[in-house]
Amino acid sequence: MRFSIIKVEELIKRGFETSTWRKSNDGQYALVHTEHVELAFPELTENSLVYQGSVSSNPLGTQTYYNDSSEFSELLASRNWITPETIGN
Repeated sequence: MRFSIIKVEELIKRGFETSTWRKSNDGQYALVHTEHVELAFPELTENSLVYQGSVSSNPLGTQTYYNDSSEFSELLASRNWITPETIGN
């Protein structure tokens, strides 16, 4: 399974209701199944979905990860994605 990180504002523009989705602590990015991103953003290609640079420099803010990758685990454990209440537990 693949997950993408994409800017919430772009998801909302495409009609997604994101209020219950997992978001970065600043609320600017959401985790979404890549299949949904591919449907909502048909102009994206596989190469543009798998963005290798800074997420903030990508126009759609898209990065894609396999759910069992160490990079995805590290991302979810980072201070940008973990809730302050769980830090240190």
